[in-house]
Amino acid sequence: MNVTLKERLEEHLRSTGKSQNALAKEIGISSAALSQYLAGKYQAQGNSNIEPKIEEFFSLTEKAAAFTTAPDYVATSISTDVYNVIDYCHVSRCMGTIIGDAGIGKTKGAEKYASDYSEAIYITATKACKSQKNIYRMIARKLRLNENRNVFDLYYDIRSKLDGSNKILIIDEAQHLSVAAIDDIRFFNDKSDESDLPSVGIVLIGNHELRTKMMGRYEQTLAQLFNRIQIQRLMFTTQVLVEDIKKLFPVYADKGINTEKEIRFLHGIATSRWGVRGAVKVFLNSSNNGDISPSGLTTMAKYMGIGFPA
Repeated sequence: MNVTLKERLEEHLRSTGKSQNALAKEIGISSAALSQYLAGKYQAQGNSNIEPKIEEFFSLTEKAAAFTTAPDYVATSISTDVYNVIDYCHVSRCMGTIIGDAGIGKTKGAEKYASDYSEAIYITATKACKSQKNIYRMIARKLRLNENRNVFDLYYDIRSKLDGSNKILIIDEAQHLSVAAIDDIRFFNDKSDESDLPSVGIVLIGNHELRTKMMGRYEQTLAQLFNRIQIQRLMFTTQVLVEDIKKLFPVYADKGINTEKEIRFLHGIATSRWGVRGAVKVFLNSSNNGDISPSGLTTMAKYMGIGFPA
């Protein structure tokens, strides 16, 4: 046994506060093997030696630590607006929609709200859960209810958990839901016919496909839903402010020199179809390449195939 490696592993557990189960998963070994190794009882047999995997884990961790990473949350004008809309729907127990271009901060604002309020039920929809039953199952899973029920039972189980609570239901990427599923979500905001308990607020977040479903050929189908929406937001990349870019990339302000060209360049990307996400990717790659100057940003944007202003 490599004693130095074992001690390094123990120190990693102490400094990060990770559980042994979580660390074992990252390394790619069983929890039992890790436990035995830390106890000094692990016996390698043939090709089952786990020390190469542990060394590989530390190698990757060191490489990742040297990389510039995106901030968890920055209160940009758009992410703040998203946060405030959700807050309004939460307090007012009403329905709201937030529809906008991709990569502008909708998800960041929603995730921040869910992080700040433990009663927020935040779900990211995918094509795998587009049906009525599957979105019900996802909600049930978040509420720690039995998800293996029929639609009827799922609906009433969820309502019994939501009605009268201080929860709010936030569904991100809602454009992936079927029209029937979108329409059925509204029932969780309707007054229950079985009790006088108040219903919860609901916020649907998605791209413009969601609006097309609600306002296009399915308008009549979703008329009852649309009629219940109390607050709406339409958001576009063109609404990203220069001040948002300064907040997202404070390193330029910290330089204490004129960085107007860099800010303008990144703002140009953020207000294009690439959005804030595109600007962040260009900056991160440029930073990891050691050059965040105007020429460094331009070179990286070209390399990445991301459009930029002339």
